[in-house]
Amino acid sequence: MLTGVDISNYRGFKSFRIEGLTRVNPLVGKNNSGKTALLEAVHLISSGGNPAVLADAAVRRGEVITAKDGRDTYADLTHFFYGHELKEEVWFALRTDDGVPKLTVRIVRAKEVPPQAELFDPEQELGSMLVALFEGAPATFGQPVPIAYNGGLLLDPRLRFRNAIPPNPSMPPRVGIFIPPESLGAGRLADLWREVVLAGRQESVVKALRIIQPNLAEIIFLPGSYARSTNAAMGIVAVLNGFPRPVPLGSLGDGMRRLFALANALTNATNGFLFLDEIDTGLHYSVTADMWKLVLETAVHNDIQVFATTHSWDCVDGLHVLCKRDPSLMANVAVHKIDSIIDHSVSFQGEDFVRAVEGGVELR
Repeated sequence: MLTGVDISNYRGFKSFRIEGLTRVNPLVGKNNSGKTALLEAVHLISSGGNPAVLADAAVRRGEVITAKDGRDTYADLTHFFYGHELKEEVWFALRTDDGVPKLTVRIVRAKEVPPQAELFDPEQELGSMLVALFEGAPATFGQPVPIAYNGGLLLDPRLRFRNAIPPNPSMPPRVGIFIPPESLGAGRLADLWREVVLAGRQESVVKALRIIQPNLAEIIFLPGSYARSTNAAMGIVAVLNGFPRPVPLGSLGDGMRRLFALANALTNATNGFLFLDEIDTGLHYSVTADMWKLVLETAVHNDIQVFATTHSWDCVDGLHVLCKRDPSLMANVAVHKIDSIIDHSVSFQGEDFVRAVEGGVELR
């Protein structure tokens, strides 16, 4: 597991350190304190510096640029750099305490890197073109990522780079799954569910959903192209005991969709990382303790390190209730307060977290 991460010049952080990381790490703080940015940074360094992770983060935030012909969109790199300015020699860096090589993303002129003719527009002068160099991480791609259109990645890294990570026996790749506040689209859920079915672990997901819907018997993905919709509920039905026919998952509310995505991700993230932005979205306060129990027990059993953001007191208190109810899980918890006015997190581990809540400390 990662135990500490240093961030330099990334988004709103000129310099920031989070330490005392453990198995499950809720990140708490006010709006615009940098919780999601920190989540993205840890995701990027844990991926080995995969440009696709950076591009996906930009797309989730709506940081995209439309190409001059109006047909394609590209991830906008501008806002990943402190100061929101993309120009020659700007950079950000991520470093862990745990043996992962430091990752630096640096912007340079294309003429300063070895020529990669197939990557560039032959009609464009390389001297005027910027490229992003991903330096130092295990997944260093050995080639620059071209930038054009006022800061956008010229190539779609999800198509060109995701399968290009060179093998590194000393650091085998680890799964990293990121769930945004709006959850996952049906297509991504279908991919995760397929892996659950192939592993024969459907009952573990259904059991998790019974936290909200006790009479749930089965989850079914309907065949057909509409099941690949971006709508997180389309094409998914629930079989309920006592009901004559299945009902759409969406009929059971936002909480069921959120919990379904969470349970699928936990099952698929074995030996890896899980990143949950606003973990309690759609969940009633009365089920947060059971939700945390699911996360903690599965993370321990499946060797997953979890990072989750929240600014909900109900969510924090639900974790506190669980720790009081089951002290054996307490050692796997560290709550980290993030505040943009200081350069490091304030961490509350295990019993310290419980004492802070009971002492009335405002963790958020």
